[in-house]
Amino acid sequence: MYAVNEYYVDNLNYSEIVEFDLSGEPVIPLGSHFAPPLAKAKGEITALATNTVTAAGGVDLYVAFQNSLNDVRVRVYGPAPIKWPPPLRPPLIAAQYADEVGTEDATLKAKINPLFWADTKYFVEYGEEPCSLGGCTKVPAPPGLLLETGQVNAIFTTEGIELSGLKAGTTYHYRFVAKSGGGGPSVGVGGGEGESTFTTRTFEELPSDGCSNQAFRTSAGAFLPDCRAYEMVSPVEKENGDILTQCNASCFPARRNQAALSGGRVTYSSYRAFGDADSSPYSSQYLAVRGANGWSNRSLNVPQEGPPNQGPKILDTLWQNFSAELDYGWFLKHNPPILEESAVPDYSNLYQVGLNEGDAYRAFVTSKPTDTSAFDFDPELQGISDDGSRAVFKANGKLNGKASAKGLDQLYLWDEEGGLQLVSIRPNNTAALASSQVGIATTPDPSNARSSLQNALSADGTRVFWTEASFDSGPLYVWIEGKGSQLIAGKAEFISADPAGTSVLYRIPEAEDLGTLFEYDVDAKQVTPIASSVRAGAGASEDASVVYFVSPAVLATGAIAGQPNLYVHQQGEATSFVATLDPDDLKTDFAAAAIAPNQRGTRITPDGKALVFMSQARLTDYDNTDAVSDEPDAEVYRYELGTPG
Repeated sequence: MYAVNEYYVDNLNYSEIVEFDLSGEPVIPLGSHFAPPLAKAKGEITALATNTVTAAGGVDLYVAFQNSLNDVRVRVYGPAPIKWPPPLRPPLIAAQYADEVGTEDATLKAKINPLFWADTKYFVEYGEEPCSLGGCTKVPAPPGLLLETGQVNAIFTTEGIELSGLKAGTTYHYRFVAKSGGGGPSVGVGGGEGESTFTTRTFEELPSDGCSNQAFRTSAGAFLPDCRAYEMVSPVEKENGDILTQCNASCFPARRNQAALSGGRVTYSSYRAFGDADSSPYSSQYLAVRGANGWSNRSLNVPQEGPPNQGPKILDTLWQNFSAELDYGWFLKHNPPILEESAVPDYSNLYQVGLNEGDAYRAFVTSKPTDTSAFDFDPELQGISDDGSRAVFKANGKLNGKASAKGLDQLYLWDEEGGLQLVSIRPNNTAALASSQVGIATTPDPSNARSSLQNALSADGTRVFWTEASFDSGPLYVWIEGKGSQLIAGKAEFISADPAGTSVLYRIPEAEDLGTLFEYDVDAKQVTPIASSVRAGAGASEDASVVYFVSPAVLATGAIAGQPNLYVHQQGEATSFVATLDPDDLKTDFAAAAIAPNQRGTRITPDGKALVFMSQARLTDYDNTDAVSDEPDAEVYRYELGTPG
């Protein structure tokens, strides 16, 4: 450690005791009291570049002076440095935490600054009662472990101290103690005897061993409740493949994995075909069925010949949707052969098929598009009715007499009994003049990442909410079978609707990615505003009576102006505050209010009573500081409607 009693900065005299070491770490930040003109910069000197003793016995210190505008070098002149010991200051315990906790053991760590004393040592005290009352065990025995950081002024994470012989399901109090030649002992965080706690895990009671499937309840599965067991669904032999998939053209996983609600069926994707597959597309699809002898698997890949006749969508799973019990599926086919006599040869087509062996294929497109080539024709499934008898899809071609002949994306309803009906038809009974989309309008992104389709097709398939636009928002309509379309708003973003199609939630966009949230009663034709300055919806209940959203406005007690406040609105009641998120939450792939629903890190129970979301903000007493980076980690939170935020 060295000291300079007087030095000059650019020929301006400046006197103060300044401590520094030859590694370039100043103890007192140099530059905090510089005379003009440098005082106006209000920066800090961050490093010593060189330390050269001059012929006159002085020392030239080249210092990097950094402020918000630039980074300049400053020469500091002064007498030769003289040896000076570190100041007498005890170590600083900046943090302490449990790194791992088991049933009978735990590992504790701390963050300690030795403040230039290389002999800093530390240990931990712990017990079932506060250590300030005495009686705590000390591990290891004082003076403890050497911090091994050298002569520095920085915070370091200690090695883990392992505690053993603990009681299961018990809360323990603990605090770190540190001491050095500079002073001490420092006890607890900040030297104020601050204590922390951790609770050991409880032993899980083994469930009954009298289950009918006991042979499968092995290893970790032996601890599962309700006679559950882990069962391997996919076959062992996959011809050197694996249950993995590649990226599609937008680098989302090219897969469609779904389990039947009853649990007896699972469909999954694989990048490699195996087993009884009739073909090997970019992403293969399989159906696993649970029977008396375990799981059986069969390929859902359909026959194909020659190269595909369509662009980016060939690099994706062909399967568009499945029914809830996996008894029906819908897929897109790009190349020969046709799978039903009525299908149009050479054109891509959508098919419905039962998922039992021998079930027939049913084609959606049975008349040749009059204004689109086979290569350009691009149908896309966008919704199915609850019973699977109806489906709504978009296609860039004229498929019936009322449709436009301009090659626009138009919406059609397929009925297994009645053929095709045009959905994208205006209230004046003319076809839409711009490309149309179910729910919110599509974007130039081929993944339609901002599309929202929740209940955009009613459960019985008789009502469809659709938008006429080629970008993010446009006129929002509802099509009602037998009545045509009804205008809801001139420029809107569909969020959700109830299953019957009688109530819809939408947002009218405004400046800076904000907008006003509305509810619309279709039958009464009544609009009800819900909230202004809404950034995006975080999701809605199945019946659209509960909606979660984020807004920087103060709409309820507890919110902070200008911050991303998470709210919940229940039909007929006032908006309630849930939590204030971290601004960085909106930049992640798990944002609670991501503009793109498929990038939204929220899940809502069907009744809307509970919301699960992620945030970097510290919303509870839990310390979410990362043990390595010291930055806040995103945690998963659960909110229940009616409880304090």
